[in-house]
Amino acid sequence: MHSIIYNMFCITVPDLHSICLNIKRMILIFKVFFISVFALNSQGIVTNKDAQDEFKWALNSYNNGLYDDALLSFNKVLSFDPSNLDYRFWIGNVYYRLGYVEEALMEWRNLQSQGYKVAYLRQLISIIEQRRGISLSNELDVERFVQVASLTNSIYRRPNGYQITSLRSDQYGGYYAVNFVGNEILHFDANNNIHVVVKDGITSLKSPYDVIELGELLYVTLCSNDEIGIYDKVFGIKKGSIGKKGTEAGELLAPQYMTVDERDYIYVSEWGNKRISKFDPKGNFILHFGFKTVGYTGLLGPTGVTYLNGNIYVADAVKNSIEVFDTSGNHLYSIETSFEGIEGLSSDVTGNNIIISSKYGVYRYSVLRKTFVKLLKAGNIDSKISSSIIDVNKQIIVSDFDNAQISIYKSDVSVYDSLNVDVRRVIRVGGGPKIYVELNVSNRNGLPVVGLKRENFAIANEKYYIVNPKIAYDINTSNDMNIAIVFDKSFAMKNYESEQIMSVNTLIKSRTNKKFSFVNATSVPLVDNIESLVSTIHKTNSLGSYDSNYVKTDVSLKLAGSELMSKSVKRAVIYFSNGELNRSAFNRYSIDTILNYYKNNDIRFYLILFGNNVIDPKLQYLVNETGGAIIPFSSYEGVSRVYDLMMKQKTGTYLLEYDYPGLQEHNGYYNLSVEVNFNQQIGRGEFAYLVN
Repeated sequence: MHSIIYNMFCITVPDLHSICLNIKRMILIFKVFFISVFALNSQGIVTNKDAQDEFKWALNSYNNGLYDDALLSFNKVLSFDPSNLDYRFWIGNVYYRLGYVEEALMEWRNLQSQGYKVAYLRQLISIIEQRRGISLSNELDVERFVQVASLTNSIYRRPNGYQITSLRSDQYGGYYAVNFVGNEILHFDANNNIHVVVKDGITSLKSPYDVIELGELLYVTLCSNDEIGIYDKVFGIKKGSIGKKGTEAGELLAPQYMTVDERDYIYVSEWGNKRISKFDPKGNFILHFGFKTVGYTGLLGPTGVTYLNGNIYVADAVKNSIEVFDTSGNHLYSIETSFEGIEGLSSDVTGNNIIISSKYGVYRYSVLRKTFVKLLKAGNIDSKISSSIIDVNKQIIVSDFDNAQISIYKSDVSVYDSLNVDVRRVIRVGGGPKIYVELNVSNRNGLPVVGLKRENFAIANEKYYIVNPKIAYDINTSNDMNIAIVFDKSFAMKNYESEQIMSVNTLIKSRTNKKFSFVNATSVPLVDNIESLVSTIHKTNSLGSYDSNYVKTDVSLKLAGSELMSKSVKRAVIYFSNGELNRSAFNRYSIDTILNYYKNNDIRFYLILFGNNVIDPKLQYLVNETGGAIIPFSSYEGVSRVYDLMMKQKTGTYLLEYDYPGLQEHNGYYNLSVEVNFNQQIGRGEFAYLVN
């Protein structure tokens, strides 16, 4: 050190002039330095505590669903330390939540290239790109399926045997199975755990053949009793019956398969009477059909029956055909097949397909294309496939009656693809060890995985591994709703003000389990609450003023979405509109940004349509892609239908609960990952949290 100083200041006389100049320069540099330090001190020097406090604020905003606030804070945190990879990870997360998918991918790709969370980010980027159609190859009409479970009586040991005539999926990832020889109705959850719902005894369950679920009741065809038994699905108690043995109207002879239409009318196939009988849910006879008419020979051996898009499809096992009727019993046309021993039929509503169970295999019939595709071949030459269904998780469940076996299949693509586990927030209660983790589970195509139980989850939290965490909340089994109603306040909508008021009154009449917010879509969109809105309607019999300027639809829809983020429940934006948009409707936020914002946060978009205008393609796009619906205004019942649709919304969002086994330091930053294992598919999501 001394030699360096010496060399710096060791000079000779001839260099005196240059020395003086150098000394002047050094004095100037020192002046600038001290002035700069003084200036920084007067403004406050940035410290690690500043970054930590801002980071804490950003994470709290993120966990509370305040994503716009979180983005501002994370950007400020980055200004303190632009190279911090953890901060970059969070910027990507908040971009994704806000619908800026391309920006999120850019951040995550950059992190991946620097070796940060490489495996997790590789999988995440791949899934998002597939969902955006970037790396998705053309979808094949023919899928190959892999068996992921084989369920026999050696597993369940039913005392009187185990031969299943019919299967029926529920909306929670499970399914009902009718044990014909065991005289019982079984329920399997998504993990194939069994529960006996109804069994023979005081309930008089003899030779059950098929089951349908309507509300809290199960309707079961009792083949040997020639009736439909009605049972409480919780306690298994018989509540009543429909029909009695006979050939007259309202009587039954060897009833087998059933279906139900969208108005809850029940259709049952009668092998003995060679017909279909129709009843209302109370058991009142409506009509029967399937007899010989002009140009139609009539049913000879009706077995499976299913409802799809307004029509009734009936399998005729004698003719190896499927006969199509309308709901009034008029024969429409026949579908000829070469399938031997057709039994059960079921519907794949999303694909507009009929699933056909025959003696030697399972087939799919496309109603639109009028084509058959073989999905599965029977495993044995002595098989009898009695029923096959597609459950809410897009698994095919098949009953082989003669071999006393239920088999579960997945497409080969899904088996070898991992699940997407999207950890959305971590919540610590007080200063204790209890931690809540909110996450969403879906497949690569975005289909939610429904019906998971605690045994499907494990949490890796730093050095601890927690298996079977408690599921504190499952959105699918909840009636809670968070709803934002957006009023298009353009002048044209003033013509429908009375209808809008009628609709609002209908929607808010039932407030149980519902939280409402309201957005007035004007040139300056404003949020309103239910008390203020009701007061305005009561005092002025109006919804307030309308705007002569261009309505900012994009800002209004963004604002509506942000009102729904505080709690994870069934979420919906309900848009009151005549179907028109002005030319600057999506100037600030693109339609795809709004769509991504909704999809990434489980928001459905419903359009309440006033008038008869053609619906703008952008609104139709939002409805279709979020899984919402267009509901024309017609009556109170028509508008309130949105609640029925919301109750049917499927989401793979769960809230896990566990106690952290060790101590957590104050202001400590902890990594966390959640692992999901479901029927030979696995997935892993990563997150982190700060201990406040």
